[in-house]
Amino acid sequence: MDLQLRGARVLITGSGKGIGRGLALAFAREGASVVVHYNYNRETALETMAKLAAIDGGGTHHLLQADVSTGEGCTELVRESARLLGGLDVLVNNAALQLNRDIDDYELRYVDQVLYTNFVGYWHCIREAIPHLRRSENGRIICMSSVHGRRPSEFDAVYSMSKGAIRMLVRETALRLYGTGITCNALLPGGIRIEFKTEVEGTQTFFDRMRKQMSPAEFEAAMAERRERIRQYQATVAPPPVPVAPEDREPRMMAGVLGEPSDIAYATLMLASPLAGHINGASLRIDGGSMLA
Repeated sequence: MDLQLRGARVLITGSGKGIGRGLALAFAREGASVVVHYNYNRETALETMAKLAAIDGGGTHHLLQADVSTGEGCTELVRESARLLGGLDVLVNNAALQLNRDIDDYELRYVDQVLYTNFVGYWHCIREAIPHLRRSENGRIICMSSVHGRRPSEFDAVYSMSKGAIRMLVRETALRLYGTGITCNALLPGGIRIEFKTEVEGTQTFFDRMRKQMSPAEFEAAMAERRERIRQYQATVAPPPVPVAPEDREPRMMAGVLGEPSDIAYATLMLASPLAGHINGASLRIDGGSMLA
């Protein structure tokens, strides 16, 4: 099926690695021109640009750095993206931080950091993009929420709060832009296999968090159990490379198996397509059915 994305002008925040990289590669294969955005990890962003250059899709791609937790960063990112691309057809809000802290283990400055990156930055990029999208024949806004926008995460309370807020941001935006031809939708990924989570000041690993909650003996027992689960899993199902084509994918269980960036990319392409004009204000869960288990 032709998704009619050839020539589309696309800005994807947080696209230097992980899900964002998968989105950028997918859009490029469809013939779109993409602005790759990063804030912290320039090396991985350059790797993404090299991968885009190897795709013969016909698009022209650009790399921009910006701090989307600030109004100035969002304004400059959208303005410069529209200038480089000659306009804007698709905004994908994807950048996010996860500090792995309990609700009573957050300092206010870290709350601000997560909410301003994961939620306020989305709102600000949308606000700045609307004038450009109004000049597009098929303006599209797509925001990455999470299954943890629907259920508590148990690993990062403020992260989950930000993801829940995105779902309402999408609904309010869809209502505001009704009749303009611009749609706004959310995707709710489950666990996705990526290179690494960006660590900023205030980040703690899952293991740091577990050490705070357990005695040394309990922690060692939990680690031993985890190592055994990994050993058993690797003995039966070898993890596929990233990205993985649908025809090469191992059969999946209802829950417990990570998705790939390509799983999110395919749904994003659908929502970005001119063919998806009747999908608006929706939240699509992409988690291999884990929310059912």
